[in-house]
Amino acid sequence: MEKDKGKSPLYRRGEHRASEERNSAFALLIFGGLGIIASLCWAFDLMPGTMGIARRFILTSCLALFSLVLLLLGSFSLKRSKRILKRVKDEDKRTDEILKWAAENFDAEKLDAELFSGGNEEIREEEARFFLRYTTLRRQISEHFMNLEPEYTEDICEEIYTRLYEKNTD
Repeated sequence: MEKDKGKSPLYRRGEHRASEERNSAFALLIFGGLGIIASLCWAFDLMPGTMGIARRFILTSCLALFSLVLLLLGSFSLKRSKRILKRVKDEDKRTDEILKWAAENFDAEKLDAELFSGGNEEIREEEARFFLRYTTLRRQISEHFMNLEPEYTEDICEEIYTRLYEKNTD
């Protein structure tokens, strides 16, 4: 069975989440700033076109209010991306710890010997073998490292499985 090389769609690493949040923040800040500039241009009658004072007031007020909301949301998004980046360091430490533990405690040949001996030799299909290996990895990681998010556990199991079994097939 050919396993896809991509990561689990359920879990996004912290760097990816922070990057998305930062990109959103910059977009909101840029559009908010452009809106403030446009509202000031209309307020001081620097934009082409004629419009009455009441219509100009309503237009500039609404545009300025909307632009301020965008600026506010952009600043909150930027702060949130900074908080996510701080948590990334903890996540990286935890990931390194789990990967180190897995490298010390899992070996593809030993795991297969434990799983496929004593009556399980008849499991020949690679897909069935994959699920049995994967379930065992996930169970042992969940037992050793408590309180991991299920999506994070899935992601780290995929990485460990890839390290164990795809290097052996090369």
